[in-house]
Amino acid sequence: MEFLGGGDLEKFIRVSAPLDEETLRRLTAEILCGLQHLHSLQIVHRDLKPENILLDNAGHVKIADFGLSAMCVNECYRVTSWVGTPGYMAPEVYYQSPYYYPADYFSFGIIVYEMALGEHPYYTEQENEEQLVARMYTMPPYLPWYLDFYLHELLRRLLCLDQEQRAYEVCNLRSHPFFKGIDWEEIEEGPSHVQSTLEPILEQPLQEIIEVDTFLSKDLEMPIDSLDQEYFKDFTYISEGMKARQA
Repeated sequence: MEFLGGGDLEKFIRVSAPLDEETLRRLTAEILCGLQHLHSLQIVHRDLKPENILLDNAGHVKIADFGLSAMCVNECYRVTSWVGTPGYMAPEVYYQSPYYYPADYFSFGIIVYEMALGEHPYYTEQENEEQLVARMYTMPPYLPWYLDFYLHELLRRLLCLDQEQRAYEVCNLRSHPFFKGIDWEEIEEGPSHVQSTLEPILEQPLQEIIEVDTFLSKDLEMPIDSLDQEYFKDFTYISEGMKARQA
């Protein structure tokens, strides 16, 4: 697995939210591309939350942690398992109604809200899970009057409580005015594409990242041989200890 030096989106939100409009638009577009790719393969993530979205050194998105994902899920073949993280679950998942890919969009909407405003649309410290659920699944989210009109409209679509209506609302999301100026082909190619003009979102990796070198550079009883080392040829990170052994 590649080394992702930007940490996870939860830390980024905690440090940087509310995000500026351009950063919010770019991160939202990148997550959307990842989700749409999964759904095109009939995979529903089912545990989409900021901790499960990782950032590379430049701040570009990598969706991770597929331990709760369901495969071969579509409109005709739905699932009913209660899985995920309370606070990010779509109502149909929480109540174990038959669901498919629109469930991920509800979780996505909460993430976009947190990036835009720096807080959960429903959660308060005084509430327990039952109170949170009562608010999430019976009330519309609080959308401040000063919110950008197109962002407001995007969140309204994503956080729609009715699964079938949500599926309709997100069916052509890339053409939504909130994403004006986004080059979708370039987003899909990613920052490693030779002709990419994507600017880094992070000027430097987050300072909270653990000292990975301390973890990886413990002396090995037997140095890795040159043949095995070829497997790591294009890795974006190797420890100082490993570099010394290669030298």
